[in-house]
Amino acid sequence: MAQWSNSRQVKERIFIRGLLHLDTPTHLGGSEAEGSTDMPLLYDAKDGRTPLLTGASIAGALRNYLREYEKGYGWPEDASAKQKSWAEQLFGHLDDEDNPRDPQRRKRSSVQSWLMVDDAL
Repeated sequence: MAQWSNSRQVKERIFIRGLLHLDTPTHLGGSEAEGSTDMPLLYDAKDGRTPLLTGASIAGALRNYLREYEKGYGWPEDASAKQKSWAEQLFGHLDDEDNPRDPQRRKRSSVQSWLMVDDAL
């Protein structure tokens, strides 16, 4: 059986459209720094002038917002907690489990995100 057949199956696609308005200076960077900026804005490779916001940046901002909404500012995630936060349940997390072979070392496993976020132009 092909390896790809064991991959996650997409059940539904939801498209969200909007206009991003920045009230404060924001860094949505890429690589190849030039001039006075550390990381310039990424642009769409197709036309070279449409600004690009990566899906990883969007997902990270959403995850952080959800975690702060639920727990408050500055609370770290606890991999050993039995009840996972909403952010951990939706965006994935690391699990620490008891290791029967070696009680001094815990087993670590990862749980994938339920949400897949694409790049935005």
